[in-house]
Amino acid sequence: MAAGRPGFSFQYKGLFPAIEEAARVSFVHRWKLQGMVDDVPCAACMGARLRDDAAAVRFHGHTLDQISRWPLGAALDFSRGCG
Repeated sequence: MAAGRPGFSFQYKGLFPAIEEAARVSFVHRWKLQGMVDDVPCAACMGARLRDDAAAVRFHGHTLDQISRWPLGAALDFSRGCG
């Protein structure tokens, strides 16, 4: 071991995995941390998870994200009516 170097190593994997680990370890930690972790849609794509070029695509006035959220029957009827 070289002088000035610690005798151990530590790898930080990010805040979310650390919170998940703390929640698994203790119910009290899980309860306290519950308000810190929530599913929030991205402000840029509003949860569509599409790149800008894909989000710009429209089929008869509907976006890919809108169509993908429809029930399958509605999406099938829509796709049949586009042809």
